[in-house]
Amino acid sequence: MVEGLDLLETILGKELFSKEVEVLKTDRGSEFIDADRFEMHYVTTNREI
Repeated sequence: MVEGLDLLETILGKELFSKEVEVLKTDRGSEFIDADRFEMHYVTTNREI
């Protein structure tokens, strides 16, 4: 899931990604256990969601 967000951000660019993905709703699935990874961009800068 994190890799998918990284890819989407790469395709859209940081500005458009931040505009279009303001809120990310998740369930309690195991893929969301490490929530900190979702807040980090793949080049280790904070992702503003």
